[in-house]
Amino acid sequence: MTSLLPYWPEKEEINRCIKTEAETASDAVLLAVHQETPLSIRNAGSTSKSPATEGDLLDSFLSPDLPEGTLLLAITGASGAGKSHMIRWLAAHLERDPRSKNMHVIRVPKSANLRTVVELILEPLGEDERFAKARRELEEAVSSVNPEYGAIHFAANLDVELREEAKALEGMIREDPKRADVRDLKIKLDHARRLPDYFNDSELKDHFKGKVLPKIVERAIVGQDDNEEEKFPQFAVEDLKLPEGIGIGNASTSVRRYFQTVLNKGEDDDGYRRAVDVLNGVVDRAIRNLFRLNQAMGGVTLEEIVLQIRKLLMEEGKELVLLIEDFAALSGIQEVLLSVCIQE
Repeated sequence: MTSLLPYWPEKEEINRCIKTEAETASDAVLLAVHQETPLSIRNAGSTSKSPATEGDLLDSFLSPDLPEGTLLLAITGASGAGKSHMIRWLAAHLERDPRSKNMHVIRVPKSANLRTVVELILEPLGEDERFAKARRELEEAVSSVNPEYGAIHFAANLDVELREEAKALEGMIREDPKRADVRDLKIKLDHARRLPDYFNDSELKDHFKGKVLPKIVERAIVGQDDNEEEKFPQFAVEDLKLPEGIGIGNASTSVRRYFQTVLNKGEDDDGYRRAVDVLNGVVDRAIRNLFRLNQAMGGVTLEEIVLQIRKLLMEEGKELVLLIEDFAALSGIQEVLLSVCIQE
């Protein structure tokens, strides 16, 4: 019997032909192998769902009937459900459908880093000299930060944003102390007040500034590796847990009490998860400040630049369509994008 092993393709040839990541396959291959997915639709603020088709999804983007002038649509689902695949499917059809001839579609892949995202969004400006300086300054701001250097400044920005968040929460509670969610607000307020000391404690700060915070900054700079599973420039429960060798017993009394009675208390890491929710509520602003994306570039802000892009496209009879595979990966410009997307 003849062995088939000599005829079996090499690993390099297999990898060249068989793409395990949907993002690396061509649109033609993606559409050829695509299997229709059952969908459901739910309006924001409602709990009721109704069945929908992929055709309904495509039509919602192509419909000229937009009473509010804009369309925001979130594709949600469990990890591995095919959300990124659906975004790619949508982009492929928008490129081919004659109804989309007046659309300028920008697809932001989940592996994109902050610099790539900025470049993709600025692309419609082309060689417009009015924004040449702003474009250069934006690109320089995003490319000038390294993880080690950035972690120090990120820590400072995080401290500021947590304290601002505490003030905002205090105001909400003071304005309506009988509101239904007042207990949750008080828990968030407690974390917002205590987390800055937790990160800056003399016994713990080397761990956080040397190990945890650089990883978050690096994810913003480098982006997500194709083989990583949803690792974004955000905090996770494991980031707040202390590894062996870190002596919480040597921390200050207030930090030790916070760790023992709040963070490390409760089932299913509830204390850690609530702290992470607070951190991820401010991480976008902290990263934006780190990369100076909140400052004027060439006399204009990033928000003004994106609004100008929409205006320039409108003058050409086109509208801007942003297809973002993982919005959570865009820490630093989430608020800006949402703001410009909902403006008519």
